[in-house]
Amino acid sequence: MSRIHPVQQLLDEHRLIEDMLNAFAGRLRGLPAAPFSGNWFFDALDFFRHFVEGCHHNREEEIVFPQLRAAGLLEEHDAGGAYLDRLDTILPAAWDGDFNAVDQFRHEGLAYIHFLREHIIREDELLHWVVRQPSTEKEIDRLQDEAEPEQYHHMDPETYQKYLTAANRLLASQAA
Repeated sequence: MSRIHPVQQLLDEHRLIEDMLNAFAGRLRGLPAAPFSGNWFFDALDFFRHFVEGCHHNREEEIVFPQLRAAGLLEEHDAGGAYLDRLDTILPAAWDGDFNAVDQFRHEGLAYIHFLREHIIREDELLHWVVRQPSTEKEIDRLQDEAEPEQYHHMDPETYQKYLTAANRLLASQAA
């Protein structure tokens, strides 16, 4: 039975992450004129922290670790967490309506979006190269088994699916 190449799965996750970045940007650009959507932002940061910075980045590091290190992309994985730390720190005051915190949240959020979009562009180039390398069905199966979500941050398949569902819910509410 043929299975999806694990690198293709990472590329597919990049498209979901980009959709979330677009929705996040849309909410941030409405600030401070629009009401601060605290619950939406809280859930979006949770997605970025646990799905992107946790599961997704760890899977990338395991599947294409030597190439990521050579391209300097592992350091970028650490830098993404620093953006989220700042956003998590600002969120409570912004949620309470502090105008300066809302403005700072918007500024930091847009910086994170820019950073992550540039990072994804560089990773996509590398991942497309990796996926074009010759692989046997047996090697793809081995990589796929090693790339299962529960291998990273103790994320079981149900939690992985929870984050996919959360992203779709956030995206649907953004479109509404």
